[in-house]
Parts: sequence; structure tokens; C-alpha cells
Amino acid sequence: VLVFLKNIENGNEQCFLNLLSLIELEIKNLYVVFTSLTNNEQENHHLNLFLKQQKTKLKTIELTPLTIEEVLTFVHENIPGYPKKTKTLSKVLIKKSLGYPSAVMELMQISYQKNYIRLNKSTYQWEWNIPQIEVLECP
Repeated sequence: VLVFLKNIENGNEQCFLNLLSLIELEIKNLYVVFTSLTNNEQENHHLNLFLKQQKTKLKTIELTPLTIEEVLTFVHENIPGYPKKTKTLSKVLIKKSLGYPSAVMELMQISYQKNYIRLNKSTYQWEWNIPQIEVLECP
């Protein structure tokens, strides 16, 4: 069972109580993935309380922000285009997301849903509207 909790700093006490109940079921292969956009202990208060109450062994992996090269590779692999053109989009994504992987992916998804990133059906080339992406609120 995989439980994914995005932006854990927004989690409330009930969220963690529910998670504790799930852990108490002693599911053999339970994986809980947290993402957080902050390392601020006060903002992650409920998470810190939850972690202190654990009787099971937890493994944590801290991800560092992506580099511009990593975002460029990600964008280029998902939206083929000329490297110079994808570099402009990558720079906007890294600036808005601060390099957080989940934020980069979410910004791309929102941009696609809003048609700010789209496939031109007459030229079969990907296009994006940088000014519209720049004003998007970062998730």
C-alpha cells in the first residue's frame, strides 16, 4: 500500500491520526511518502509529533532541489523541442518551483491543463506561453 501526502505542512492533526490508524493495522508493505515545501519545524508541527509517536522503524530520504540541468532534462524528455526553447521554459519552472520536484511536475501539469503548454496540431510542435506560466501561482 502506498500513501502519498503532498505538501505535508498543510496536514492537520486528523490527517496524522488517520495515518496512525493505518499504521496500527500492521500492513506488511506500507509505504508513506511525504512531500514538504519547507523544513520549518513550526510549519511541520503535526508531522513532527507524528514521527515522534512512531514505534516502527522509519526510513527517510531527503531530496534536494533540482538543478537547472535536471529540470531541462525533465522538460526536454516530456516536451520534445529545441533545447534553446525548452531552456526558457525550464528556467521559468525552476524559478517558480524553487527546484522542488513535485512543484515542477505540478506546474507543468497545470500549464498543460490551462492550455499554456500545448501541441500545435498543424505543426505538430509543442508550444508554451511563458508570460501565462510566469503568473501561475506555484502549488
